Amino acid sequence: MARDGRESVQSPDGIQLGDSRAEVLRALQSAAVPLGVEELSRIVGLHANTVRFHLEGLSELGLVRAGREPDPAPGRGPGRPRTTYEATTLALRAGPRNYGLLAAALASSLASQAADPVGAARHSGNAWGRTLAEPVPARFTSSGTAARRQLLDVLDQMGFYPEPHPKRQPREIKIHNCPFREVAEANPEVVCAIHLGMMQGLVAALDAPFEVSRLDPFVTPGMCVAHLREAEDAPRPVAPGAPRPARSGS
Repeated sequence: MARDGRESVQSPDGIQLGDSRAEVLRALQSAAVPLGVEELSRIVGLHANTVRFHLEGLSELGLVRAGREPDPAPGRGPGRPRTTYEATTLALRAGPRNYGLLAAALASSLASQAADPVGAARHSGNAWGRTLAEPVPARFTSSGTAARRQLLDVLDQMGFYPEPHPKRQPREIKIHNCPFREVAEANPEVVCAIHLGMMQGLVAALDAPFEVSRLDPFVTPGMCVAHLREAEDAPRPVAPGAPRPARSGS
């Protein structure tokens, strides 16, 4: 977060821009015409040499382009045309993002408008989870080891910080971070159902011999627990819309 409370700014390749450099870029993005160093200096309140330093850095990132003023500005005598700067089209991707606000709006809408918010959230999460699965060699599917490893890897890559378990086939996964925490605290039923559905969809797509049966959110202020159960303990997950298999002995 920037000093003025705005979201921080990154270049398209993920390089964080400092507050002053981001302010110079904002000034150029807001300008109707290319600006010179002295104009930028007055707008952002920085010394001209400091502005030049930031312009050089922004140019190296491909966010700013330098040019020459075609005609001397009114009131300026003859001489070398001054250098002006403008934001490039690449800079359009360098603006601040606030995906948390979007997530909060979507979660709130789902919670207030869906007839069954939890069911709808889990269904959406299930569909999402299925897209995250990578094929597991057939020789590994019977034990579920590869599916468990992939589930933990996906959770870790998303920032959930799952705790490695000493057992090869743990019955629970302790999760030490929620990347959706602020949204989850505002709409826990919806957000946690999406998370549960995502794990269930991922495991189902891997044809694993276990399922994620339950997610206990915030059992401590910093930990959630996902519970696993083997196929013999419960019916296997079924894809939305697919016919349910007949129970044995029926």
